[in-house]
Amino acid sequence: MDDTSRLIDIHDQPTAFKALAMREERDELQVVAIAEEGAEAGAEERLGLALSYDEARLDDVAYVATRREQLSHLAEYLDALSDGEVVARKIALLDIKEGPGGAGEPLLVIERCAGPTLFEAVQTRWPEGMPAELALKIMAQLGDLLVATHKAGYYWRDFDPRRFVLQGDDTLRAQLPGCVVSKGVKLKPWQLTTHPAYTAPEVREETSGTMLRAAADIYGAGALMSFLLSGEEPRARVESPLSFTAYERIEALEMPGVTLLLARTLQPLAKKRFGRAEIFRRYLSLDDLPVREDKGFGMVMLPAPWLGLEMENPEKNRALKSHLSSGPLISVAREEPAETSEPSALAEGSAVRRAEEREEEVRSGLGWPWLAVIIVLIVAALAYLTLGAP
Repeated sequence: MDDTSRLIDIHDQPTAFKALAMREERDELQVVAIAEEGAEAGAEERLGLALSYDEARLDDVAYVATRREQLSHLAEYLDALSDGEVVARKIALLDIKEGPGGAGEPLLVIERCAGPTLFEAVQTRWPEGMPAELALKIMAQLGDLLVATHKAGYYWRDFDPRRFVLQGDDTLRAQLPGCVVSKGVKLKPWQLTTHPAYTAPEVREETSGTMLRAAADIYGAGALMSFLLSGEEPRARVESPLSFTAYERIEALEMPGVTLLLARTLQPLAKKRFGRAEIFRRYLSLDDLPVREDKGFGMVMLPAPWLGLEMENPEKNRALKSHLSSGPLISVAREEPAETSEPSALAEGSAVRRAEEREEEVRSGLGWPWLAVIIVLIVAALAYLTLGAP
């Protein structure tokens, strides 16, 4: 499909770059494949980030000016992390002669990281989760990104695996940092949209910026880690972010330290997670995985699915039907169950099966007390009739 006609921000304009194709639209941005003018065929492609506007508001000068802050903000972040090797490099921030918002339309040119997105790589190569050693290697690189981001005065916020690229040597690259925000600054409208399952629950709809802490990014990193280990995307449910299948696969890992580390990052309460990215990064190696005896890990448990007694039939799930959260901690809005969360055949001795069997035993045992009450009432009635007879 030829999308050139839509690339009005840079098409046929003297920017030293030419548009090749529209890649995607996200974070209110057009992500465009571009190449330098006069470059030979097969030369390295770049990505151009151009703004997507609400066409009905193009006459609103304040709106256009606020939208244009997005690209300058991203350029500043990329400059701040230019010494790192995880985030895509900034090539240039250009002013287009004419664009939908008028003169001076910005265009941010960044490095195009070669390789599939992390989401695509997991789906094709490790649909049931990658080896724990590899997941730990990738998460260590993400930990380096978090440490550098926080030191520079920013938070990453959205850890959607579609934002990252996995290169041939299993090197992680952050391609689209569109949801990065500065510390302690009130969020702009263009900073509010994130993938809720990969964003900490306390900041999903928070706009003041005061709730943003390192612990929020730790949760998002844990959500991404759960996807790497299980091949199942996490859910937006606060108390039960893991699907049944993801929970089973992660619980079955032969590295209990990895499961324990993940459990600490996915705690629904921010104060139960790591408070600094440097501490989180310290555990991301085979030699430094936590054990139950370590401080802060003694009572940490991996969040269970909490699907209810009739988990095989969402229509009978009382927690969902009553619009209450299906977990034991706090209430959240009802969420329709995803297809990927449907339980598969249960393995013998699985953790969820044992919990289900115990609940079924309790439920089936409720009949005996009622039977005893009925017998007592019958005996009392017969005694009354016998003694009261003349």
